[in-house]
Amino acid sequence: MRAPLVKPGSAAIVNTVAGPQQVAYGLPNYLPDRPDGEDHHSVEQHIKWLKTEWTTRPLRPDYEKISLLMLKTLSDRQKLIVQQFISIRDFIAKFPWLQDEHEVSIF
Repeated sequence: MRAPLVKPGSAAIVNTVAGPQQVAYGLPNYLPDRPDGEDHHSVEQHIKWLKTEWTTRPLRPDYEKISLLMLKTLSDRQKLIVQQFISIRDFIAKFPWLQDEHEVSIF
């Protein structure tokens, strides 16, 4: 069944396993807050570690840690795209693991 079409910023009632629930649509859902315990400094440290891991390219990358840090930086990546209009070249330079087959196929 297809989701109903609604205006951005509005809400709709969607049937879920738990019963009918109100679901909000729009930009706020594409710009989530950082995970609990994460701040600007910790996110910058995650980005630095990811870049270092990419440049050293070990034979067996720690994909579990890479995936975890990519999830922790998701909100910042989305804000870079939506609010700061970062170029694709700069975006890939900042988050090089997005080029990796494992990260692309994770979803």
